[in-house]
Amino acid sequence: MVGPIPSKAEASGARSGSLEATDWAEAEQIAFRAFANCYSREIDGGRIVRGNPTGVSAIEWQLPSVGRIVRAGIAYRSLCGAHRFSDVQGVAEDGLGFRPIDRLTAIQWMITEAGRRTDGGAVDTLKSAELFMQVIASTRAVALNIARLTTPAVAHPSVPSFVETEQSVLGGHWLHPTPKSMDGIAGWQREVYGPETGRSFRLAAFAVRQDLVRESAAYGPLPSALAVAIAGETFARERLRDDEALLLMHPLQAQHLLLTPAVEAMGEDGLLRPLGESGPCFYATSSMRTVYAPHASHMLKFSLPVQITNSVRRNRIEEMKAGAAMAAWLSLTGRAGPREPLTILPDPAWITVTMPGFSESGFETIYRQTIGPDSHGDYPTMIAALVACAPRGGDSLLKRWIARLAGGAGHAELARTAAAWFEAYLAASLDPVVFFFDRTGIALEAHQQNALLKSHRGWPSGLLYRDNQGFYLSRERRGEITADFPEAIGIDGLFFDEAEIVGRMSYYLLVNQVFAVVACLGEDGLMAEEQGLARLRARLEGLHSQTKSSGRHFCELVLDAPELVLKANLGLRLAAIDELATGHGAGVYTRIANPVAHIGIPNARLAS
Repeated sequence: MVGPIPSKAEASGARSGSLEATDWAEAEQIAFRAFANCYSREIDGGRIVRGNPTGVSAIEWQLPSVGRIVRAGIAYRSLCGAHRFSDVQGVAEDGLGFRPIDRLTAIQWMITEAGRRTDGGAVDTLKSAELFMQVIASTRAVALNIARLTTPAVAHPSVPSFVETEQSVLGGHWLHPTPKSMDGIAGWQREVYGPETGRSFRLAAFAVRQDLVRESAAYGPLPSALAVAIAGETFARERLRDDEALLLMHPLQAQHLLLTPAVEAMGEDGLLRPLGESGPCFYATSSMRTVYAPHASHMLKFSLPVQITNSVRRNRIEEMKAGAAMAAWLSLTGRAGPREPLTILPDPAWITVTMPGFSESGFETIYRQTIGPDSHGDYPTMIAALVACAPRGGDSLLKRWIARLAGGAGHAELARTAAAWFEAYLAASLDPVVFFFDRTGIALEAHQQNALLKSHRGWPSGLLYRDNQGFYLSRERRGEITADFPEAIGIDGLFFDEAEIVGRMSYYLLVNQVFAVVACLGEDGLMAEEQGLARLRARLEGLHSQTKSSGRHFCELVLDAPELVLKANLGLRLAAIDELATGHGAGVYTRIANPVAHIGIPNARLAS
């Protein structure tokens, strides 16, 4: 057996045991919020309806392809585009007689309209149906996550707060139309291996003839040696032959590989042997395919045969090489070491199995340096977990943090604490990424899942960045970069025109990460978004004066450009495009109004 299989009672209980109508209703609200905000940004911002002289009450979207109008009440209007909606109504195009409709019906109509607008007037019913199915699957996953809050958890040992926060994003984020969709995984498998369930599992071990193993390490032991340390010396000594290396795989990866003809043939020829489970229990982090064990020296990032949101999650050889090269460079230069505000978590080693006729075999695995506590015993916290909406009317983690810092004082002190926290957050998260880009010509995809906030007693103190796939090197500074970073010479796919880098960086660092914090503070009533955006603009103006190269170009764009780059997640799903199969993302971006440039301008068009 290559992975744990739950009992029938566990599996059936996890799937449907406590899923109530209220859980589904809340999941529908979350689903509509995510989809409607994507639709507003990428397809149609809609028509603002003012129900009274004091403010906006609803948004209406005309959907001529289905002969309908959808109207959604606005419970919270966000300058950053993270609106929260209340009731949803629909009506024929004459606009007479609005009636309540369920949110999934509204989404289905909007998918049809979006398909017609983005596909030259035609509607690809298959792609539209596939997207709607993903919406339903994502909604069901969110409903089960909510239900699990009151369902007794499967017993497991206590885990560090790092794991708890990694597994706490129950509804996904507001920048994706199907934030919890997965394809290629059974319900019982998701209950075991999904991050939100809190379950742990052991890894699957393989013995592979040494000459078929391809591995590399920027420093330290090779992955096959690290695997022995994780699985245990006794296990390796008793199970491995002299000419074999040990590889550890995710159980899903192992189950898939053992069913492929090439691996079956290798097994029949005695080149590869499954050894069953080994080593300690691991926990899924937020990405699901990167796993963590509290006492292991490394986390492991696997290739999984599962489409998670936009793509099947595979490790590519070139990406693994790039991660190891970056790890080697960081170890030599110390440009972003543990004592700096910015820490880049290295991916120093990787391993795979070579197969004739295949550039990649499916065994590709990255060994990432593990995350541990700092000198004060604090773990970094993923920003996506800080800003995630708490189901059942709870407070966001960010609001709970700030309330603790304010010490239970009144609203005025809470607002002052929130403002001070936000300034500390910008100093810890925005500044170091911009300065790093300015000094090195290397930009990071510092979105809310890749960015982990370091803190001391609740106050932001720095940023930990993870992701070997998320580096962009300035083509204009290639000579300077390769002189300092010779490992980059042979990795052409990392170099981009700086104008393109600056655009993408504005999405990942600002739209995805900082705007999410601004919107969360606003929705939680801690700091108005106008104030947050004004503070962000002032910070960028200060950074502009302190930078002189790539960082200054970034600041100039964000301060002055009427629009910012936006990742077109809805467009990707409408087109059924695997994002990672498009090279480095050509054609997957669009643009939205820039609220930083518009802040303070009366009647400015802000992010929809």
